[in-house]
Amino acid sequence: MKITKIERIIFQSHYEPADTEWTARWRRAHGDQFRAAHMACHDQWGVLRIESDSGHIGAWTGEAVILTDFWECGLHKYGFDPAQALVGRNVFHREAIWQDLLFTTHERVAGALDTALWDLAGQITGLPAHQLAGQCRERIPVYVTSPLNYGTPEDYAEYAVACKRRGYLGFKIHPYSYYDPVKRRPDPGVQSSPDYDIEVCRQTRAAVGPDYPLMLDSCFVYNYEDAVRVGRAIEELGFVWYESPLPDKAQDDIAVHARLAAELDIPLCVPEFLPGATFSRMKWLKQSACDIMRTDVEQNGITATLKMAAICEAWPMPLELHGDYYPNITVLAATNEKTVKYLEWWDLDPDRKTPNGFAKPETHLIHNMGMMDDDGYFAAPQRPGIGYVIDWDFVYRHRIGP
Repeated sequence: MKITKIERIIFQSHYEPADTEWTARWRRAHGDQFRAAHMACHDQWGVLRIESDSGHIGAWTGEAVILTDFWECGLHKYGFDPAQALVGRNVFHREAIWQDLLFTTHERVAGALDTALWDLAGQITGLPAHQLAGQCRERIPVYVTSPLNYGTPEDYAEYAVACKRRGYLGFKIHPYSYYDPVKRRPDPGVQSSPDYDIEVCRQTRAAVGPDYPLMLDSCFVYNYEDAVRVGRAIEELGFVWYESPLPDKAQDDIAVHARLAAELDIPLCVPEFLPGATFSRMKWLKQSACDIMRTDVEQNGITATLKMAAICEAWPMPLELHGDYYPNITVLAATNEKTVKYLEWWDLDPDRKTPNGFAKPETHLIHNMGMMDDDGYFAAPQRPGIGYVIDWDFVYRHRIGP
């Protein structure tokens, strides 16, 4: 069974965040800069479509930049165009294709292609992708993550209470980054505000109670001294993990993270956007530069993420998956909770006053991946492939490129 066509589609999403109290607070924190700060990447969305000679279609959907800038980057750097090079390949030879993509294209392009191939295999066999990977569990615990620069400490705390009431099993704070929390507006001159971040954490802990799981993702903005200070504060507050306090996008960042991990008691969850998939992360494991490994399916795909999960299980070290990407669910359902515990989720409508409160476009989906239940768990999808159903009529009707 062969690949016959690979198509990139960029379309106008016509997406707006749910009109709720919680979105309104987020808007107030940014004023007229809200769209520029948070919505620009959602105005245009992408779908990668892989067709086979059996008539089945596999798809990936995500940020348009992956199918434009990143795709062209690989084309110019390596002279490799997957849309041509992969035609004629066996649709089930995912591992061989993954190996070929490792050093011939951008890793997020490789991730999109790999995910679409997993979806295609599911469409052909009639099975969910997580069953093809070897299903391990039926339900996945979910925590919710706040927007960055969400508002006042009180806004964060009240939002956390609403999410706890909804049933989420944890709450992760994205505090202040390139934002002035006093003037309440984005400011490129204010890289970090550690004192205000600590206050957000304190008020949120007081609001949700002493036992509710809280995490902090500081988005790479601290210097070492501030990273230690904030880390000590959230240790005292009983946070579950400390994510991305320092830059972690290069191998040169290993030593400082190893030092920080040794100095703090709270588990350090890194690296997030480090290029190199499993290969680069092995060096962080070997040098004790993290206590919880971090990656996601956007970085070289489901295949790479399953490899990382197997490494972490054997090490052993917990692995947490970045983002609310739907294909993360494939990995989570195919791994054990001791190794890879949570699904991360965005929810701008925990009170359920709108059809959905997702913080990403869903206008092109006839069926999404479902909703979390009242106990805080997400059921492994039962539809073939990844689990979403794309409205191809909508996608082609609103197509704008490439």
